Amino acid sequence: MAHTKLTDKVVAALKPSTTRVFLRDTAVTGFIVSVQPSGKKAFYVEGSVKGGAKFQFKFANVDAIRVDDARREAITLLDAARSGVHPKDAGLLKTVNGKTVTLQAALDDFCQTRVNLKQSTLDSYRLALRVHCSDWLRLPVSAITPAMVKQWYAEGQDRKTARDNAKRSLSSILSYCVGNGWIESNPCEVIGKLRIGYKKVRRKGHIDIKHDLGPVLLAMKKFKPIRNSQRTAVDAWLFMMAHGTRKTETFTMRWENVDFTKRTVTFPDTKNGEVHVMPMGDLTWRLLEARRIEKADGQEWVFPNKSGDGPLTDIRKTEAIIYDMADVPPRTRHDMRRTFASIADYADVNENTIKVLINHKDRTVTQGYIQTQKAERSLRKAHDVMDEAYRAERNGKTDRGSFAKDMFSPRMYASAYDDKGQWMDNHPNEDEMESPDLQPAP
Repeated sequence: MAHTKLTDKVVAALKPSTTRVFLRDTAVTGFIVSVQPSGKKAFYVEGSVKGGAKFQFKFANVDAIRVDDARREAITLLDAARSGVHPKDAGLLKTVNGKTVTLQAALDDFCQTRVNLKQSTLDSYRLALRVHCSDWLRLPVSAITPAMVKQWYAEGQDRKTARDNAKRSLSSILSYCVGNGWIESNPCEVIGKLRIGYKKVRRKGHIDIKHDLGPVLLAMKKFKPIRNSQRTAVDAWLFMMAHGTRKTETFTMRWENVDFTKRTVTFPDTKNGEVHVMPMGDLTWRLLEARRIEKADGQEWVFPNKSGDGPLTDIRKTEAIIYDMADVPPRTRHDMRRTFASIADYADVNENTIKVLINHKDRTVTQGYIQTQKAERSLRKAHDVMDEAYRAERNGKTDRGSFAKDMFSPRMYASAYDDKGQWMDNHPNEDEMESPDLQPAP
């Protein structure tokens, strides 16, 4: 059997013989053109199905398709065979503009069409399929069967959570294909129908209020940062703990969204797509006021990175130091969200209000009407719990002192403290300093 690079000119020049003639392509192994004694010409693919028998499969007549298009079709069919799908089973492949819809093509079309989704969400789809479905990306979507999905899902036993997340991403893309008419049903549905999905272990990590919260807050107060980035890390960490905000929403806060007059912080770009207006509370006001006093001219980020030209990205090193000081096991950034919810629940804040405070997506219409003033009162109750835990750890008493004042007054009223960190007698007391005429200048 002869070999050459197949082109339209080469194929057109082929002459019939007394027996069928095959000419193999040197560019793509397994891509063949045949010429019958009658002169009829056709394109074939040949190879072996993964774990199965050898095949030679006709997929198009020469007069119906150009060689370059046939070569691309052959690549798709050969990829299907390497994934375990016989080309004859992919004979009803759906096409768009004459091209077979592969999983990669469907993913690309999905990302271009779903403009309502965040770029980070689209990136997560691409990553999940690239890591967990790389062998299927060049596979026609119509060649992906329920049996394949079932086997693929079972092979993820050692990484159940990651595989289950990848299944959700794959299912979303295949549902999109169903909607476009490229496939008749979503093969991922087999997981639910057979009830073989991995049982989710819902994360419950948080800082224990009775035993660990006080030591962590006291360690934050005692921590002496040696660089501005460490102070920024502690402030961002405390903000997440005191409000239950998500890491990305916290790290990317901008000063333009902080309103000291109304005592609110606005998050215009949240995970659930809704604008979230959050009350400050005394602790937050002091934290942000201290940062406003210290911020560099022109700085747009509330929590900037080391160079100051972008938002904060990582606080793990500083967290590790403070957890070690407090002798408390480390927690994740998202654990701070659960910590705040636990603190609010401990303070008898009702569940509906907690969902409003943390901007939880599972909210009713009625919960959306909860006023900022009510939310601020509930926030104050949660912060009172933090104060109580801090005072108990600091001196064994719960009736005197304020974590917010101890933490931020030295930064807000630096001129009123002596070299030993003591309030100087010739200054007004702090309550007087916080009168409208004596508040720190913007």
